Amino acid sequence: MKKILLLPILSTAIMASEQISSINFEGLSRISSKVALETAQIKKGDNLETLKINKALKEFYKFGYFDDISITNDNGNITFKFIEKPSIVNIEISGYKSREEDKELLYSAMGIKKGSMYTDSRIANAKASLLDMLQQEGFYNSVIEVNIENISPTAVAVKFDVNKGNEIIITKINYHGAKAFEKSDFEAVLANKEQESFSWFLGRNKGDMKLEQLKYEHARIKELYLENGYLDTKVTKAFSKIDFNTNRSEVNFSIDEGNQYSVGDILIFLDSSIKDPKKIQEKLKLKKGKPFNIKDLRKDIEYIKSA
Repeated sequence: MKKILLLPILSTAIMASEQISSINFEGLSRISSKVALETAQIKKGDNLETLKINKALKEFYKFGYFDDISITNDNGNITFKFIEKPSIVNIEISGYKSREEDKELLYSAMGIKKGSMYTDSRIANAKASLLDMLQQEGFYNSVIEVNIENISPTAVAVKFDVNKGNEIIITKINYHGAKAFEKSDFEAVLANKEQESFSWFLGRNKGDMKLEQLKYEHARIKELYLENGYLDTKVTKAFSKIDFNTNRSEVNFSIDEGNQYSVGDILIFLDSSIKDPKKIQEKLKLKKGKPFNIKDLRKDIEYIKSA
């Protein structure tokens, strides 16, 4: 709890005449005495005034480093006494990511690390980030309990106990408007796939939803069309219908295929004294009369640059 201590021994009359003889700071580790003195905006020789002291306290609390600040006065010798927020000396996560190298990356994503200052908001944000990561991996309705252990007045250990929710299983993916490709063509490029029968068998699709990949799937479908000459294709982002009672989902894409384009002619304009365009053209992947392929075009551009 924040505490602002107004000195009862300093009456208005005394303050008007009493001067500050010295300014001292106790309990500081996160800011230097020089920074503290600049923050207080008072100096030796100033009159000791309630308004100045209160203003200094407010400025110190703005750092967010302190649980409590008090002030004592001994004949003009002013001492600010700070109780800093504790540091996090240990972090533990149980029920998720067992490998230590994975946990270090996890802590970074959560915005928490050993040595950082403990605050309620930092822990709440770390918990929210962890829940979001679990959901992105397909674990819905996960529960995280946070336990704080006081190691010393200036140090705490934080433990996150994770109870992963159930995975969402994709039972059906619909490609509305698709005529040029089969379901297997789409599955070859997508990260999310339908659950197959006997999904427990090695090599079969389990259908577990990869939510973090779902937002990219429409782009993968469009790339498939672009690689087969469909330059006007439009694909909506995945729309997922989830039944949280059964943890089952149906995913829908709406596709407007447009027309398929073929390569009409290929012209290369180069300085013939340096390079022979015909020799370069022979090695291009794009061929006249064949369906246009955006991937081949990219490769051809890189080839011409290095030829």
